[in-house]
Amino acid sequence: MGFLGAGGFGRTFQAVDEHRLDTPCVIKQFLPQQSGTAELEKATELFKREAVRLRDLGKHPQIPDLLAFFAQEGRLYLIQELFIYLLF
Repeated sequence: MGFLGAGGFGRTFQAVDEHRLDTPCVIKQFLPQQSGTAELEKATELFKREAVRLRDLGKHPQIPDLLAFFAQEGRLYLIQELFIYLLF
């Protein structure tokens, strides 16, 4: 697993899904920086909406597939297929 980046909502990692024949994937870990309860609830809702939108988009050729969305130890995670682009 490797660190890809971080932003206001959390961190992103590259990983391998061992349950899908070692398929490369991206893990988005939700770690909001908001301090108040209302702000945290709003940030959580936005993260969940992202997961729902990705699920609803289905198999779009230019959007990574949503593989999983879950909570673990009080944190939210979104798992997507890894897109690797070659730029020339």
